[in-house]
Amino acid sequence: MIRPEKKRITRQRLIEAAAIEFAETGYARANVSTISVRAGYAKGTVYNYFRSKHDLLLAVVEHAMNLLTQEIRTEIEGIDDPAQKLRRGLEVDFQFMVQNELLSKVIIREGFAADPEKQKEFFVSLEPISTLVQEILEEGKRRSRFRPDVDSGLATLVAQGIVGYLLLARWTLEDNRLTHHQLADLAVKCFVEGILTR
Repeated sequence: MIRPEKKRITRQRLIEAAAIEFAETGYARANVSTISVRAGYAKGTVYNYFRSKHDLLLAVVEHAMNLLTQEIRTEIEGIDDPAQKLRRGLEVDFQFMVQNELLSKVIIREGFAADPEKQKEFFVSLEPISTLVQEILEEGKRRSRFRPDVDSGLATLVAQGIVGYLLLARWTLEDNRLTHHQLADLAVKCFVEGILTR
């Protein structure tokens, strides 16, 4: 019987290998056997831990979102103003996505392209970052920094949509290589300033 710790390590190595494979080849062309071998295991090992390549993708997304969420929490720890927390969080988000561009492209393309059933699963894998954004929005409403009529759940979806589309624009408009600071400024103008109390 495989010990829980060994199982956890194997699963983590498969996720990390899959992240590299998806980033290098794209999700559609990624090969599950190659991922197993890249992680240092036998070809079929992935299926001992994940039902399908799609499940593996969801695990990769969730892992990336956990890393990003932790990074944002660390960066906003000393910030008191919820609006500034949101601004700094957006900067860290864009910086993370720009630094991990290949993987980010896979995440965003699959998120937008997935069929409706798979999109539901995909949004669940975004939960770590969604929860953090909602926490900041609720804090801002309690402290009268954000408008009280703002629905935190819907506003979080809007924020994620803005981030996704701005990144797509950055990748597709080659003459428009915005920095993560410029992307964050645009997102703040489009989103944060719209929910501030006057």
